[in-house]
Parts: sequence; C-alpha cells; structure tokens
Amino acid sequence: MQTHKKITVNIWDFGGQDIYKSTHRFFLSHRSLYIILADSHKEDTDFIYWLNTAEMFGGKSPVLIVLNEKEGLKRTISWKTLQGRYGDILKEKYDVDFKTLTGYQNLKTDLQHYIQKLPHIGNPVPATWKIIREKLAQLNKDGKNYISTEKFFEICTNNKLTKDAQILSLSQFFHDIGVLLHFQNDDILERRIFLNKDWTLNAIYKIIDDKLIQRQKGRFTRSDAAKVWHEPEYRFIRPELLALMKRFYLIYEINNSQDYISPQMLSEAEPENYIWNTNNNLQIEINYDLFMPRGILWQFIVMAHNYIKNHEIVWRTGVVMEHNNAKAEIVETYGKNEITIKVSGDNRRDFMTIIANKFDEINSQYQSLKDEKLIPCNCDECKLSAEPYFFRNSSLKKRLLKGKQTIECDNSYVDVNVKSLIDDIFVSDIELEIKNNELLYKKDKVKQLETLYQLLKEYENKRILKDDPRELLSHKNEIERIQTEIKILENEIKAN
Repeated sequence: MQTHKKITVNIWDFGGQDIYKSTHRFFLSHRSLYIILADSHKEDTDFIYWLNTAEMFGGKSPVLIVLNEKEGLKRTISWKTLQGRYGDILKEKYDVDFKTLTGYQNLKTDLQHYIQKLPHIGNPVPATWKIIREKLAQLNKDGKNYISTEKFFEICTNNKLTKDAQILSLSQFFHDIGVLLHFQNDDILERRIFLNKDWTLNAIYKIIDDKLIQRQKGRFTRSDAAKVWHEPEYRFIRPELLALMKRFYLIYEINNSQDYISPQMLSEAEPENYIWNTNNNLQIEINYDLFMPRGILWQFIVMAHNYIKNHEIVWRTGVVMEHNNAKAEIVETYGKNEITIKVSGDNRRDFMTIIANKFDEINSQYQSLKDEKLIPCNCDECKLSAEPYFFRNSSLKKRLLKGKQTIECDNSYVDVNVKSLIDDIFVSDIELEIKNNELLYKKDKVKQLETLYQLLKEYENKRILKDDPRELLSHKNEIERIQTEIKILENEIKAN
C-alpha cells in the first residue's frame, strides 16, 4: 500500500452459528472484501454457505480463503472445484500459521492489494463529507453507539451541508459503505442512526443468546427484552432495537400486544397433537437448486404473520396460516432445499397465489438464487396418489408460449392440459386484474360513502330537521344504511 495514502478499514466478524445466519445478509455490502477463515483442527466451516452468501449479497466483492495452520496441520479443501464454481469472486487461498506467522506476510500484502482495488477506494469525495465522517468516528470513539437523526443534521449543517436532500444522500452513502446504519424509509428507525455496527449486532445477539428467551423457545415480551437490555446504554433505544429486529425479519409482534415471536428460535418439532388434514388440498413445492439460503421460511413467517390466527401453531420449520376461509400449511425441509405449501378450504387458489407471490418477493431479494415451483399432476391417477408427479412451473409456462397445450405425466403416461395444471393451483393474471379492479372500486366506494356520511352528520347536527319527525327518522335511517354499507365493504376489502 502506498505510504502516503492512509485508508481506514472497518472489520466485522460474523458469527458462524446457525442461529445467527439469518442476520448476515443485512450487514453485507457490495463494496467490501470478504475473508473466510477456517481452522485446521475443525471440519465444520461451511464454505458453500459463506461463498453463496457473499455471491448473493456482496455483489462482485472479492473473497479470500484463509486456512489457519496449527502445529503443522493443514486444512485441505477442494480448491479447484470451488474456484470453478465461484471464480468470479473467489480470488485466493492462503495457508497461515498465526502462531509462527508463517505465510502471514503474503496474506498481509494481498489484503492491502485487494483493499486498494475496491471500487470506492480513491474516489474523490467532497471535503465536508470527510470532515463529517471524522466527527461521527469521534462520537463513536467517545462511546456514542447511536445518535438521533436531528444530531446528524446538526453535524452536517455545522459543516456547510445544509440541504435536506444532500444530508440524506450522505447518510445513504455512509450506510452503503458500512460507516453507519440508517433506515430512512422506516417510520421508527429513520429517527436513529447507528454508528457502531458491532454494538448493534451484539444487541441483537443478546436477545438470541438469552437463556430465558431460549427456554421460552423464542417467545418473549417487551418486558423480557427490557430485562435483556437492562444496561443504561440501551435505556433509550429499546423500541428501535425491536424495530431493527423486525426489519431484519428476526421477530414479529402478535397483534400489537407487545408479545414477540422469533421463528428461528422456536421448537423444531411440530406442536403437540398437531395434524394437518390432507383432504382436498392444493399443493406445490418450491425447490431451490444447489443452495437454499438460511432463513427463507423465517422471513416469510415474519412478513406474512398477519395470516397467523393461532400463534401456537408455528414452529421453526413450519406454520399454519388462514385467510378468507382458506387454511395453509407451509413447511420447510432445509436438507432437501424445498418448501412445501398445502392449502385447503374455500378460496384455496386465492390464498395459494398470495403465498406463492410472497415467496417470489422474498426470493427476488437474493441475487443468483435459483428456485422453481413444482406443480402436481392433475391426472386421475395422480389425484389419488400420495406421491403425484410434479411438473416444473417454468416448463409449463414455456410450453404454453410455444403453443403446446398438453404434457405427458411420467406416472400415468396420460396427456394432461397444461393450462389446467396452472389454473388449478393459481389465480390467473386476468382473474387477478379483475379482483384488483373490484378492490379499487370498493375502496373508492368507501371514500364516497364516508364523504356522504360526514355531510349527513353535519346536516343533522345543524338540527335543520327538528320540526319534521318523519324526515328526521328517514335521515337517521339513511345514516345507518351508509354506516352498514361502509362496514360491509371494509370487511370485504380486509378479506382480500
């Protein structure tokens, strides 16, 4: 590294335990250097997990593997295989004995090289940005783990950065390069800026590691959290830390009750005496090719928790949800890289479509993730079978685009209609458009009725009708009719 150029490097150590893995992606950025450190005495380093995680959330950031030698023992890995699969990001492998420092100098030289080559290193930035960053670093050094957004604006204003848009742009830039954490689009979190990532991550880990919460299998109250975060440093930041855990899909709150559930900490076993009725189910499987990120189902549970009616029927690998007279069981089999969705009751297709779309939303957040929906065959033999043949949804759609109307079942060898396979499971785009238009009409109708209701109430309050009992009664009846119609429409909107 050039002697005249001083570069400040921030280093974060990610916990390798399984329970921490769902937090990792929120602290990875595109402009970073990643190092996978493996111990020679242990064979538990999951290189595939770390490389896939870096590939999905680190953009094109370089990755180095460091194998720590101990007493002459060397760790062996399939370097050529890994490089063949992850060649775009995986750069070098090093054997280093950190006790004798054998191999350390070579590692140090290359670290300096790869840090200098990061895309944002050396880019000119306004002098005021550098001054503001130094002010933030000094606050952190003085023990400030977080500050208010007002304080950040004050620092910027005092250093000649006065426009709101410029200040928020700088905050976003610092967030992107890992200087701080600031979630500007969150109603609670936008008020705080976290200066110390380690402190923030450790605060989250305190909940995950707490013995009482572990004994309660991830179920805790706001009071429990206050006991975990009892030190003075957490006194005025507890609501934001809970909001941060929600933002990271680590917990959800049960109906604004101040009771929380952390899906990843729940019991792995299904609830006692729980049995799913398999009669008249729609079923699909979501299969992940090569790699399934840890925490997909947990994120889904948090994002879709409003559909959980009985919060006792949720466990680490599964959940039961309900919507509009339909009930769904969603189960993850991590070892097989698959999620199975079963839906029964009225409006099964509607609820299946909602659930599948939610998983599409989640999966789209993972770069390079390869997932596929598998749809069961609806031929007479498969309908009665506990193990029907499954078609790849992408293949079915491709056949339709090519004008192919049928496809052969590999179990019965009977030709089945391609469109019916899809339409039996999901609501079509045309149906969705009609439903959305109906929903928009109902919402617009509610607004019109609410306006009319307010006018009638004002008219009544002026007591213009006090001398005509019959007209007054008719007026009151009209108000009640409007109230009833508004309530019916609001229930229909809520059901959709």
